[in-house]
Amino acid sequence: MGIAVGLQGDTIYGAWRDPVKDQMLARGYQTDLHHGPDAEFLQIVTVFRQLRPACDELASTSAANDIPGMQEVDEAVVQLVKDCGKKLTNTINLKK
Repeated sequence: MGIAVGLQGDTIYGAWRDPVKDQMLARGYQTDLHHGPDAEFLQIVTVFRQLRPACDELASTSAANDIPGMQEVDEAVVQLVKDCGKKLTNTINLKK
C-alpha cells in the first residue's frame, strides 16, 4: 500500500481491512469464486495502476519546482482519474 513498512504497515492495514470487510459484508457484497473479473474491470484496473507512476512523476516535478512539468503531469493524472471514474460508473450501471 505504500503507507508504512513492516509491523507498522501491517497494523495500519489490519485496522483498515477489518472495517472495510465488515462494510462489504453488510452491503451484501459477494465475490464469484468461479469466475474472474470481466474484461471491462480489468481495463479499469490497468488504468488505475498507471496512477501511481503518474503521481510519483508529479511529486518529482514538484520537488524540482518545475511548474510547467507539474501542470502537464497534473492534467494527465486528472484525466486518468476522470476516465476511470466514468468507465467504473458505466460498468456498475450496466450490471444493475
